[in-house]
Amino acid sequence: MAEVMLGDIRIHYLDTGLPDADVILLLLHAFPLQAGMWDEQLRRFGDRYRLIAPDLKGFGGSDAPEDPAAYSVESYADDAAGLLSLLDLERVVVAGAGVLGGQVALALFERHREQVAALVLAGVSPDAATPEEAAANATQQHWIRVEGDLQLLINRLVDQLVGRETSRRAEAVKLARQLMGANPPAGWIGGLEALTNRPDFGPDLDKIDVPTLVVRGAADELVLRETADAMVVQIPDVELVTVADAGHLVSLEQPEAVSRAIEGLLERI
Repeated sequence: MAEVMLGDIRIHYLDTGLPDADVILLLLHAFPLQAGMWDEQLRRFGDRYRLIAPDLKGFGGSDAPEDPAAYSVESYADDAAGLLSLLDLERVVVAGAGVLGGQVALALFERHREQVAALVLAGVSPDAATPEEAAANATQQHWIRVEGDLQLLINRLVDQLVGRETSRRAEAVKLARQLMGANPPAGWIGGLEALTNRPDFGPDLDKIDVPTLVVRGAADELVLRETADAMVVQIPDVELVTVADAGHLVSLEQPEAVSRAIEGLLERI
């Protein structure tokens, strides 16, 4: 794993595949995971494309500032743009997983349009946090600060993130637990802060002028079918793929199906 300094923050990232490939994929992980959630895609696409998968600030091997104010969807997007610039990469296909990764992908498009060739939004809600979600996030932050025991929080979250009836549930839960458990408390708190204060991209989806793939797990309990359907109505050049036998972490639960959908997008562009 390589690393760069963006200001005073060290960002770890995976850089694999063909160095001179015409197509470059930037893979943005879900909360509260890290770049390793994309391992299946890294293996599948490594002989054709170049793949960049960073640990977002506060996760994996990247630095985790203690101040929650250091975390926001916009700052994650600016970090991703800074990483691409340091690697001298001009235009990439951006794939975001989960609400956080997807929001960062949308923010990257909004703030650094020139760097985005296409979008993949897997398990993504473009909407701002509801009051109920903000309250739940605050409760989780308080628990982490007071109790400091992430394992109980992981036990609660994993059932929301991984489909309860997914055939690959045991494998997906094991990997999700590993990735979640390796993150520092400050990164969890910061990620929750970013999710609570995330933008509302819903009204501006019609401004997305790059090919877009929306992927949703059929058993996703966090992003409802209505949300994905509304995105498809608003985005001009878009395809919706609903993956059976998968919950919210669709790219982790059914990596082959998601990889095939991404290949379809790449062929289309």
